[in-house]
Amino acid sequence: MTNILEQILQKKQEYADFLNSVDREEFRQFSRKELKEFDTAMYNIKTPMLRIPAMIQEKKEQEYPELLGVHRFPILKEIDFLSEETKVNLDSVLAKFREGNFITTTALYRVIGYAQTALVEKTLAFLLDKGYIAKNYHVLCPCCVDYPITRLMDQSQKDNLDAIIDKKKITDEEELLLERTLGYMCEDCHGDFDPLAMKKKKNITYRTLYKVMMNRDTSLDHV
Repeated sequence: MTNILEQILQKKQEYADFLNSVDREEFRQFSRKELKEFDTAMYNIKTPMLRIPAMIQEKKEQEYPELLGVHRFPILKEIDFLSEETKVNLDSVLAKFREGNFITTTALYRVIGYAQTALVEKTLAFLLDKGYIAKNYHVLCPCCVDYPITRLMDQSQKDNLDAIIDKKKITDEEELLLERTLGYMCEDCHGDFDPLAMKKKKNITYRTLYKVMMNRDTSLDHV
């Protein structure tokens, strides 16, 4: 005696074989009204959803219960200031970002809570410390303080720029580096600014971006 899975497959195959044997040209002998009624009748015969994928996932989670917890980024297990539910949700959200992508604080606020600024900042600090993300920077236009006027800089490049800005006297080489770094026109307000004047006034405003530095753990993706 065949089991229910084999019976369903057999019946479905029989139905498929029958439909494949039908000559569609035979439909032309019927009127438009008859074809329309047939089409409606076929539509009204509802085939129940077996929901096999959901059952497969359920059994998968029973076999690998770690799938229900933090598993894409095991470092999150070390966090002791977020609830387990929040860490699981954070694990899921971070998995959407690949190495080299930039993650926004908005993504963290959505998981942790829009009123939880302290926890979001603490989470950012944790992710930075663990090397999951690294800070990158743009210098913003001093006129509109919105549009970036530099290429993206890593921490060492920013530190180098800050050192030049803080110096009372700079070398010709440093002046050239300053002009090359801050020499991009603002495409938003087309503001007129002088890199040396920005240095003198220390009129430097940064925008911080967070670059993802590691990919997720995929060991449980294909179990």
